Amino acid sequence: MRASAIRRASAEPAEVASPPLSVTRPALLVAGSDRAFRDLIWSLLIVSNRLPRFPEAFGHHLGISGAMYTVLIAAAHMQGPDGVGIRALADYMHLPAPHITTTVGKLMKAGLLAKRPNPRDGRGVLISLTAAGEAALRRLAPFQSEVNNVLFEGIGREDFHELARLMETMVGNSARALARVEALDRARRAGKGG
Repeated sequence: MRASAIRRASAEPAEVASPPLSVTRPALLVAGSDRAFRDLIWSLLIVSNRLPRFPEAFGHHLGISGAMYTVLIAAAHMQGPDGVGIRALADYMHLPAPHITTTVGKLMKAGLLAKRPNPRDGRGVLISLTAAGEAALRRLAPFQSEVNNVLFEGIGREDFHELARLMETMVGNSARALARVEALDRARRAGKGG
């Protein structure tokens, strides 16, 4: 067969066939199809691509970056009466402690956060909002609540609590799934190098 005939044959559409299943857990299949699962994943990807724009917008409203806003709002919710430690803040946000330390430093320079020694641990520090940080979040609140109300429009109380529960499960599952991806990738690279 000539090369031009091979190219024409390979360019012809293949028979219509379903792609292999991307998941095999029975609870995630509908009539043996993973279509609903793939639609859900696609929706999650769309939302996850849009979500970072909201902290950026909230930060811009305050004159800071989105990353700084996320640490500021997390500190506000975690500080309690005594403040919050860097490690606790990092664990809550699922981010490395050095990243939190760097961002806290920027927020301190901006006058929005303060730190003091942790009286229970001489090496640690406790972070809390300054009066300026609290005032900034009060200024932001009307804009923030308007945006969040639209984001969660049509989601009732029971839906909200179920979504929160499911997302907490997905946070843990995604960490384990990512660890699995990385382990398989390391094994694949080791197999090619050996």
